[in-house]
Amino acid sequence: MTFPEPACALGFTEQQLETILASGVTGYRRWAAGKTRGRCVGAPSCDAVHGVIRYEDDVRRFWRRHVHEGGFEPSNAG
Repeated sequence: MTFPEPACALGFTEQQLETILASGVTGYRRWAAGKTRGRCVGAPSCDAVHGVIRYEDDVRRFWRRHVHEGGFEPSNAG
């Protein structure tokens, strides 16, 4: 999957999150409930007020582990 550039200097906006993860967005929100998220208030770090943002590393990690690899459970191999 090719991720878009984050719309905010701090990370992905909520709108981007919904587009990137589509049906997986609810799972992401549950997974990320205890994780840090940012709040963009505009200047000086950004040219617009984006509100709640999701850090790019968290979104990528969730996608890779939950969507691409099929979950966070240990594998049964071995």
